[in-house]
Amino acid sequence: MLESDFSRLMSFSVQFIERGEFIPGGGDDRDRPSPSIERVFRSIGDELKRKGVEVGYFKLPNHDTAVGIAKNFLVTPPEADILHICGQSTYYGLRMSPKRTVATFHDLNILRIRSGMRRKVIKELFFNLPVRHLKYLTAISEATKRDLVACTGCDPERISVIGNPLTISSEPHTREFDVDRPRLLQIGALPHKNIVRLASALAGLRVHVIVVGGVDVVSMDALIKNGIDVEFHPVLSDQEILHQYRSADAVTFFSTIEGFGLPIIEAQAMGVPVLTSDVDPMRDVAGKGALLADPFSVSSMRTLIERVIADAEFRAAAVDAGRRNVQRFSPQAIAGKYLDFYEKMLQ
Repeated sequence: MLESDFSRLMSFSVQFIERGEFIPGGGDDRDRPSPSIERVFRSIGDELKRKGVEVGYFKLPNHDTAVGIAKNFLVTPPEADILHICGQSTYYGLRMSPKRTVATFHDLNILRIRSGMRRKVIKELFFNLPVRHLKYLTAISEATKRDLVACTGCDPERISVIGNPLTISSEPHTREFDVDRPRLLQIGALPHKNIVRLASALAGLRVHVIVVGGVDVVSMDALIKNGIDVEFHPVLSDQEILHQYRSADAVTFFSTIEGFGLPIIEAQAMGVPVLTSDVDPMRDVAGKGALLADPFSVSSMRTLIERVIADAEFRAAAVDAGRRNVQRFSPQAIAGKYLDFYEKMLQ
């Protein structure tokens, strides 16, 4: 490509379409938008700006309730060379040009917790119709891509996989591992985070568990009944989460289902051993920089936890590999992939 052509392609504009704000008390907490999605694309946007791209953020005025969706359909899309739906509100793509709009799909977990007519409406509005209408689609992992293909029947060649970037600062972890009573940090507390099995795997071990996120009654009961020394933090600021990473001896993330798994690369960046699931996307995201167990087997999880506590070399090898792995997910690397994707759209 000639230098003049490259300069022309770099001088374009992108508007990221963000999901409307969740109003506490106005709906099911399971529909609360993840703040990590906004952090992810704000981080990407910052890097694109450094490369000369004009970047803006357009937040839909209404949350994705039935009434909110209807109101959002009446909202005129912003002007830009490329419109990028970065959050969950993929239905809004039906209001935009299919040739200059891209939608990113994070996961299809909502379909696993819904049933009946509500599930059918969500499947059609958030997945089937946008996939048929839009020309450009991305997924944050191969696992999400497979789920999207299975859900919509679309050609897998239409979906590009671009992972999420690291959104926290990378700092060396200086805490000496406490073998007598290690602090285990658990990020996320919804049922698919697998806390019930984790509680069984930890029964009888001298550990202190920090759970970040709203815990359901079943998971809380499991921790208490198994005699786990635990503290709960339903909501933490970014700085408070960083403090928890710095104070942790290890991070547990034995999810059964994820779209990506940001805590894996966050822990790797901080130099904290991360114990996660030997299934995708966790296995793929972790590379060789995590310690893996079968998330459906309590004995597998417990064996891994006991070895992590007892084997310093085992821990150190995983931390070193994790620091190398996380380079794949630097904001610069991920923004570069999106820049290539946008240039293909413009061409």
